[in-house]
Amino acid sequence: MPQITYNGVTVNLVTVTGTFLVISLAGQGNASGALEFAPSDLPWDSTLAIAGIISPIGANLDANGQFGTVLLAMDNTGMSANWAWVVSGTVSGTAIQPRKLTVDYANGDAQDFTALLETSVLL
Repeated sequence: MPQITYNGVTVNLVTVTGTFLVISLAGQGNASGALEFAPSDLPWDSTLAIAGIISPIGANLDANGQFGTVLLAMDNTGMSANWAWVVSGTVSGTAIQPRKLTVDYANGDAQDFTALLETSVLL
């Protein structure tokens, strides 16, 4: 699912997947919880004179601590560069501090969450 067309505008999408583990003195186990991905600002396309409202996207961890979700790529042609994806949530009862992620289609239509964390910014 690398692209969608909406109102005549074709945009690239990126599938993000990841796995969480709970690590403690008692050992490790699969995590539970949910993440939320939300835009930090309104993205727009000045060549088409449109602004986009993107609702937050939820991603629940499965029984193995894994998740997957599809996000709008930030490097679509004509799209403003004023925004980022912000991830937050709760994993195994611990709040995840919000982080800004750069999700660019140039890095592939399928990306691992840990690779995105390497270049993320803690808010």
